[in-house]
Amino acid sequence: MASRHPLLLLDRELADLVVESNYLLCARSALAENLSQVHPQLDQIVYIAMASTIEKLYGGMEKCLQRIASNIDEFIPRGESWHRDLIDQMGLATDDRPPVISQGTAEGLHRFGASRHRERNLYGGVLDRQRVLDMAGEALAVLRDFCDEVRIFEKAMGAM
Repeated sequence: MASRHPLLLLDRELADLVVESNYLLCARSALAENLSQVHPQLDQIVYIAMASTIEKLYGGMEKCLQRIASNIDEFIPRGESWHRDLIDQMGLATDDRPPVISQGTAEGLHRFGASRHRERNLYGGVLDRQRVLDMAGEALAVLRDFCDEVRIFEKAMGAM
């Protein structure tokens, strides 16, 4: 089995994800204010920032999974469906490790990934505000479960 040292970097990745999630929480909170008094488009700018932060959260979680796949499984999926395949791979146990994420977290990441492509390819002015709010709530829930599960995985790997 590969050395545990690559897992040490996961702690930094998880900490960065928590910082990024705090930006999302702040943005949601800011929307409760009357932002249009400051600038007529400020609320839309906040939605654009939220969509960007949601994408960064997904990318950060995917980066953690890639690190595990590369350093422990010694295999990162390739091809058109590599994002989906990576998530599925991390939901399975191997001879060298337990599952990294649960089925529920994998499903959340799949939904997240599907939404990410749509939002990435839209201009900020046409973002569906309710969709961004819904995605923010789901992103925060998936991230919470993801962080918990990666920490459980790290402990299990220390015991193996």
